[in-house]
Amino acid sequence: MSKYLDKQIRWFEEIQEQMDACSSPKHKKILRNYMSHAAYELVGETEKLFGPELMVDEPLYVISGLGETGLREFRGRDKVKARFYDNLNEGVVLVYDESRAVADWGLAMFATVSQIMSGNQLAVMGVTIDDPAARYIVEHKCAERWPFDEKGRVEGEEVHQIGETKVTKLAPEENVTIEERNAAIRRFLPDAARE
Repeated sequence: MSKYLDKQIRWFEEIQEQMDACSSPKHKKILRNYMSHAAYELVGETEKLFGPELMVDEPLYVISGLGETGLREFRGRDKVKARFYDNLNEGVVLVYDESRAVADWGLAMFATVSQIMSGNQLAVMGVTIDDPAARYIVEHKCAERWPFDEKGRVEGEEVHQIGETKVTKLAPEENVTIEERNAAIRRFLPDAARE
């Protein structure tokens, strides 16, 4: 198994472990929602993460870095969906190496957000690479703050890239396809137990 896929699976397991160890019902609900949100997002079932039990009607997403110039705000479901979710899986998105804290107001975390892309995709974006036929992982260190409302629903996301983007050519055994990633994380979907 790719070490990157292993890291992605471990990330979900760590959220589950934190949730299992949590004594606060509100914190547990926030962590459960966070895991559901991430699982729906990564497997491409993005309409479900906008459900009224998971997200408020008018979420606010704030982003700096990650391809944005300056600080950008996106308010409302339509704008958030268009910017963050409509083209999410043009590459294989992964999240790992996260440190997170949960509080009554929500979550704060540091994580690596990455995307596996082809050399051709990167070249079109203006990234200098040595092999257009190879696969690359593009990694961003991020600081994030996710506020949640009193019902444990996502009010928004603040995602700030810290430092430079790292682009690394993958060995064939390190590559992860969207299908492999989705198959590995489907068990973390909220309705997985019912399938």
